[in-house]
Amino acid sequence: MDSLLMISSSSIKLSKSIGYKSEEIQGLINLGSCYSEIGEQDNAIAKFHTAKEMAEHSQDLELAFRSKNFLAI
Repeated sequence: MDSLLMISSSSIKLSKSIGYKSEEIQGLINLGSCYSEIGEQDNAIAKFHTAKEMAEHSQDLELAFRSKNFLAI
């Protein structure tokens, strides 16, 4: 699981550095899923919430829906 956390974190940083918002949002969703799997629910919720806010701001309906699904809202 540690390698998944590192890969997700790296993908977020790389996507952010090149301005690729949709992949940054996807990385946050993936990272939230990793945190959820290891029982770190507060971190998971924070990542899903950030992903939801970013997706709504960029009007990416698919990623907004996916992040809301993970938040169960």
